[in-house]
Amino acid sequence: MAQTFNGATLTFTAADSGFAGVTFKVRNVSESGNSRPDIDVTSSTDTERRVVPGLAEVSKLSFECVYDVDNMSRANLETLLKETEAGTLLFKLVDDGATPAADTMVSENAWLTGVTYSGELDGVMTATVEFTLDRVL
Repeated sequence: MAQTFNGATLTFTAADSGFAGVTFKVRNVSESGNSRPDIDVTSSTDTERRVVPGLAEVSKLSFECVYDVDNMSRANLETLLKETEAGTLLFKLVDDGATPAADTMVSENAWLTGVTYSGELDGVMTATVEFTLDRVL
């Protein structure tokens, strides 16, 4: 069964700074990482290139969120950027009633590693937050 994105929730609970949990109003999400480089192991005795897989890159998740000054102020986000311990990132899709385990898309240790703000005339102010997970998904 297909999962819907409308109504998805994102919460980040910091390890150090005392934030009980910051809830984000997500507009879209993208993932990067999870790729493995090819390591060239070709030697002079080979007649064709030989490669072995390298280590996978860590996963990064970027979320464009509605900038909500009451919940995720710039000061709070800057504090989270200074965290040295991984917090807990929880990203849940809408409950489809059929597969509860599939509703939780991400529940991982992560760090907030980037924040970018943007806005446009007659539009809402947004903040794109990037999290780096402590493992490959």
